[in-house]
Amino acid sequence: MTVKKFAAGLQVREKSIRVAFYLDGVQTYKSLMANGISMAPTPSNIKYAERLVVDIKNAIRLDRFNMHDFFPEGGIVKTGLTVGDQIDLWLSTQRLEASSKQAYKAGANHWKKVTCNAQGKKVGEMQIPALTHTHVKFAIAQWTKSGKTMNNYLQVLREAMGEAKYEGLTLINPVIDPKTETSFSVPYQKPDADPFSATEVDLIIASMREKYPEQIANFTEFWMWTGLRTAELFALQWESVDLANGYFSVNESLVRGVHKKKTKTNYTRRVKLNSRALAALTRQRQHTQLAGGRIFQDPRYDQAWIDERAFRRSFWAPTLKRLGIRYRRPYNCRHTYATALIMANANHKWASLQMGHSVEMFQKTYTKWIDGDQNEVEMAKLEANLKNQIKPEQSLERG
Repeated sequence: MTVKKFAAGLQVREKSIRVAFYLDGVQTYKSLMANGISMAPTPSNIKYAERLVVDIKNAIRLDRFNMHDFFPEGGIVKTGLTVGDQIDLWLSTQRLEASSKQAYKAGANHWKKVTCNAQGKKVGEMQIPALTHTHVKFAIAQWTKSGKTMNNYLQVLREAMGEAKYEGLTLINPVIDPKTETSFSVPYQKPDADPFSATEVDLIIASMREKYPEQIANFTEFWMWTGLRTAELFALQWESVDLANGYFSVNESLVRGVHKKKTKTNYTRRVKLNSRALAALTRQRQHTQLAGGRIFQDPRYDQAWIDERAFRRSFWAPTLKRLGIRYRRPYNCRHTYATALIMANANHKWASLQMGHSVEMFQKTYTKWIDGDQNEVEMAKLEANLKNQIKPEQSLERG
């Protein structure tokens, strides 16, 4: 079809009008729409389009351009930008913690590599308006790892494409299911808490004390009997400890080597030291208190722990294997302390404050331990009541 050129930036076709302009260095084309259909190339519509081109260029020049303002009905979009470009652009505008930025970058890299059709086309290579719901479903179907990770990656694509839709670069957000208007996701069940028994705890600590430098056993025992989050434990400093009164404060965290002056919940909590945690801390004093700073360190290098991996690979996993104890990740030290509080009938509000949970989250996470003994108590009530009832055959005999 022959395209007749009118004013600069205006293209009039047989049944439609299209405007062209440069946005962020990329030539962009938009077909004009009226009530959901292509705008007819009548003289009045052409004049309107000529004025529109001028207004668009002025808005871009003054850095006031918003695609949705000029094209509220959408239309056919061709920007030259790929989905990969859009993800990078969106990511560059986010203000994120270092750990979150790493996770988002991993998501961005995933979409640049994963294919979205049988021909091997990558999601990141697709033109923004060309990416469809089917393409996203195709990419999801190839995923074989953690559902949690896939959902995190989908969040990156959903947010980036949502921004593209708002800017008028695409008519849809291909990550949003058009039928339910909810985000595509992969079924994922958060793993249950899997605490260690009291016997397992003592065996682990005793074995570490026998095989490794004392600091390893101190570190593990303190973790088991305080239930700190990993990032909180690694960041804990001597200045936060009040040995005289048996308390310590949790007000910092260390995530992937990045020190943060805040916790996951963004508030400081004061934790009471029990006798086991206090004993571990007292033994640790000779190793690190004089130097100040962080309490626990890797004795092989006399340096504070940066993340869990070194501890897990060199000390934790070998100990469980040596003892024949079923493997659970070190984070279950936290769950172990929480369940110990429950079994001791600690008040749930107080226990949740010690753990840094809301009461609701605490009860939801540990419901099977909370309900464990209570199930037997409540069932005993029912059985006692059944014994006092008249049996059906007795009732018939009396009749």
